[in-house]
Amino acid sequence: NLFHSLEACILKLPFDGFLGMLADSLTVKNLMMFAEAICVWLRENITTIECTPDMLQKIISIKQARSWNAIPKQCFPIHALNSSRFEAFFKTWRPCDDLVLTEDNHKHLQLVECHNLQDFQGNKLTEEHLDLIFYFKHPETAVCSRPGKCGFVLKTTPGTKQNPALFDIQLSIDPNDYTDHEIHLHEDLVSADNMHLLLKSDVTNCPVSWYNKPRFNGNWKWGPFQLTHYLYNIKIMYNI
Repeated sequence: NLFHSLEACILKLPFDGFLGMLADSLTVKNLMMFAEAICVWLRENITTIECTPDMLQKIISIKQARSWNAIPKQCFPIHALNSSRFEAFFKTWRPCDDLVLTEDNHKHLQLVECHNLQDFQGNKLTEEHLDLIFYFKHPETAVCSRPGKCGFVLKTTPGTKQNPALFDIQLSIDPNDYTDHEIHLHEDLVSADNMHLLLKSDVTNCPVSWYNKPRFNGNWKWGPFQLTHYLYNIKIMYNI
């Protein structure tokens, strides 16, 4: 659920119309993508909107109609840059049990940390071929006799300064990638469609799903987030 963008004409919609578009869009796979799109609208329109009780109930209804999971509490603040604008909208979400999980993992959602790449310079992600290893036990594999740990590997393809669009992240299904790392993939259960990448720097959560791919203009940036000068961590929010 990466590398999407919101066209300028969509970002010019009134906020209620924008929420309606998100509610109907098949591109929006989960509540986190919904929230991240709201961040983009707030940033582009340079405005402050409060999420009133009526609007909160509307969002809860959208979430229920789409059968989305709630958002883990550690994903807040969703966006800390220009924080007062985002906090004004999302402050009513935090205490809402319908929208925010009180526990980070439950039977329908797990947060999975990258095992082998932590506290890395952000440009490492865009400039190197990487195997990102995640240990992940799907609930339907309670008993597993296969060698190694259950998990998955995300492979990165670097971009170049001349062609940043070459950058990519894909779920590997190559058995050799798993043998090398002593893990195995339950390919019948684990799907990239159920994954949502969470990127966090040492200063802020970085909702990047609507900022297409990183770009290079003297430094690497992913949307408004500077990659070159900060340390980053990656997690996958896996919807079960």
